[in-house]
Amino acid sequence: MVFTSPAWVPQLPIDPPDSITIDEFMNTEKYGRYAGAKQRVDHLSRAIGKKLDFTPNEGTEWDKVVALFSLNTIDYVPLTHAVHRLGGAVTPASAAYSAPELEHQLRSSGAQALFTCEPLLETALKAAKGAGIPNERIFILATPGSTARLPFATLDELVEEGKKLPAVEPLRWTKGQGARQVAYLCYSSGTSGLPKAVMISHFNVIANILQYTTYDSVARKKLNIETQVDLGLLPFSHIYGLIIITHSNSYRGDEVIVLPKFDIKTFLSAVQQYKIAQLYVVPPIVIQIIRNQQLCSQYDLSSVRYLYAGAAPLGSETIDEVTKQYPAWHVGQGYGMTETCTVVSTTSEHDIDQGSSGSLVPACRAKIVDPTTGREVTAYDTPGELLVQAPSVVLGYLNNEKATAETFVWLDDGRWIRTGDEVLVRRAASGNEHLVIVDRIKELIKVKGHQVAPAELEAHLLAHEFVSDCAVIQVPDDRAGEVPKAYVVKTKRADGRSDEDVARAIAKHVEDHKARHKWLKGGVEFIEIIPKSPSGKILRRLLRDKEKADRKAQGAKLMLNVRSLLAALTLLLLVVNAAPSPKPQNRRPGGNGNGNGNGRGNGNGGGNGRGNRQTAQQQAARVPQGISEATDGSTILDMTAEVNGLPLRFRVSMPADQFVADSPVNTANPVAGAAQTPGAAGTMGLNAVTDLVTQTLPQVVAFNASNVFLTGVSGGSLLLSGFVMPAHMDAFGATGVMLNCGAMPPQVAVTDASAAALTGARVHFQTTTQELDLLQGAIPAGIQAYEDVLQTQGLSADQINALQTVDGTPDGGHCAFDGQDFVSGVQLMADNYASVMQAGGSGEVAGIGNVKTGVVGNENVQFTGANRRSMVG
Repeated sequence: MVFTSPAWVPQLPIDPPDSITIDEFMNTEKYGRYAGAKQRVDHLSRAIGKKLDFTPNEGTEWDKVVALFSLNTIDYVPLTHAVHRLGGAVTPASAAYSAPELEHQLRSSGAQALFTCEPLLETALKAAKGAGIPNERIFILATPGSTARLPFATLDELVEEGKKLPAVEPLRWTKGQGARQVAYLCYSSGTSGLPKAVMISHFNVIANILQYTTYDSVARKKLNIETQVDLGLLPFSHIYGLIIITHSNSYRGDEVIVLPKFDIKTFLSAVQQYKIAQLYVVPPIVIQIIRNQQLCSQYDLSSVRYLYAGAAPLGSETIDEVTKQYPAWHVGQGYGMTETCTVVSTTSEHDIDQGSSGSLVPACRAKIVDPTTGREVTAYDTPGELLVQAPSVVLGYLNNEKATAETFVWLDDGRWIRTGDEVLVRRAASGNEHLVIVDRIKELIKVKGHQVAPAELEAHLLAHEFVSDCAVIQVPDDRAGEVPKAYVVKTKRADGRSDEDVARAIAKHVEDHKARHKWLKGGVEFIEIIPKSPSGKILRRLLRDKEKADRKAQGAKLMLNVRSLLAALTLLLLVVNAAPSPKPQNRRPGGNGNGNGNGRGNGNGGGNGRGNRQTAQQQAARVPQGISEATDGSTILDMTAEVNGLPLRFRVSMPADQFVADSPVNTANPVAGAAQTPGAAGTMGLNAVTDLVTQTLPQVVAFNASNVFLTGVSGGSLLLSGFVMPAHMDAFGATGVMLNCGAMPPQVAVTDASAAALTGARVHFQTTTQELDLLQGAIPAGIQAYEDVLQTQGLSADQINALQTVDGTPDGGHCAFDGQDFVSGVQLMADNYASVMQAGGSGEVAGIGNVKTGVVGNENVQFTGANRRSMVG
């Protein structure tokens, strides 16, 4: 069943033109209102064309990508139009970005220049340097209070220069080029992973301007409103601010008062001074309004007629509180995505259905599909995944064919976007169909088969006096499968009460009003701030990562291999008495070695084949510590250090002259090394191991921290692939990672800086067939996950193959390679590490049968059953 706009919604007045730029659409009398900004755009385009050597009808938009990293300014949109006049594309970046995040966007978009503002200049310069953008291609937009003389050209200076230059030649576009050419390269919020670059055409923007203004024209006509004053508060880098607040409102002649960023007092003052009638906001701002009633009462807000929220749903409790405090205000919501170039549905002031996101805009069609069966939903009030078809649906994701194919699908009746949102359609009291957003499908919590929407619980929690902000995620539960857990930022009203009392009061608030399966069985945890995207969306992924890290058992074995420019350093770390060693599930009983179940093992344990196997810690404890000589002539130091109250046994093997004078080895090198190792994942043992490497080892051995390689064994491999690589790869200069007997997908967010570092890191997965049986999908899933990370960085299959290799050794159990016991197998890996990881290495590992092959994804891994699926092809 296909849903469309209600009968009262007019059709579009014209077909969206598909062969012109947004600038021409906005600034010619044929389509829109002639704007005073037209001349400024003209002068800017002349100067930018000269400075950057951009010519309108030469090359493609990909040769002329300009990044815009700025607070809101009145020149924000005119600047983008000036670039469009030259045939270029603009990639707006969030002003909240860190330097590594901005650098990722600059690199992945191929930006040739960067426009920024004085308050963000320090971050911009760091990112530009990392992305290779020279200072002469950095320009400054004016913001209130910026008075410093900077060694960069300003927009005002470019305008003055442009006045003296000849006009740029008109664009000569072919029919339909506006529907094919990218105008904006906006980055999705990253709520489910790294931000993806969304390719938005000129046609997409023009279509959504017409869709939104046509829909809204009915209410405006009834209210006798031709134009009004709007507040440009939300970030113009976000699709909501870029398309609705700036383009759509300007197109219909509204005056937009620009605020650089949100400050509640500045916001209230602007509403009072400029008599703002309609507030375009996001839920966090609504919460601030209702939580600061005394402050708001000091300002005249009587001009406000309509509060319109987007980016995330408003809960019914929040809406009730707004209307209670401000009964004259209408409250409406809209729904859209970056991938739909903003609005899919919106609320008219004459057709408000509380809790819904309004009705579909004209020229928009929707389907609801059961995510389990794939069948279309045909009944009201029945949830399913929303699919949308509209002229504003974007071109796809830049350099990410996989994500594009998964999100934008061709059905019998054309191209649709799978939104990933669970919604339902209900018939309002007016008789019109309204869209209700339930939640992100991936974020729904399933408690004993019942679905629980985090957004519903969050809205309810915000009504409690102790809750300033909150987020709800799912946590695993043995009986229910999953249960809700709340992260809460406390209000001042909770001061003086114990955390236990506050948590109990909050939990009871849910229990008194919600069904049992919605109760907070996962608990209540207090934090300082809820992680959110710049648009106000809760980044639940980061909270899930935190929860997983907190629950993660300590790795029993960790091996770090540090290769120096000075010498080769092989480091084996065993945590002694720090945590119980996980019992291997796929090894025969017996002694530590070639035990075959009858007690004939040749290792330290002897054993009776029935549980007398020694742990790795016990095995290590039996080996005498001290100083010895390796077969290659290196010196081996085997010692235990007390770190953070934990005894840590470690072994260092390297040339004798690389030990420092303060070490137990009597050598001549007095220079202490300095390591930059990743922070641990929050457990006591891992913190101790980190401090061992960063603090204890530099007192023992000299090595170059800018050239560090890592290897993990078993639990150490899980630690590296799950936590260290995604969060800390940027800490190492020339990096390689060898993962032995284990791997897993990232368990914490992959930072932009780490993703960029992985593009220069060699990663080798070394395992056995029995290991694959033991860990099932974890190893192939880890391999696939890191290949996906490299794909998001724009690497080709051949480039990925040059970095990532895999070998599944034919024989052996858990780290027991080719008849070697565990300890001997680990030693083999350490002895032959450089052969695999060093540039120019042979790839041959004695005793393991390691090979380097040329197939991306499944190299030489032998999978069982369904585990073969993700790595073949």
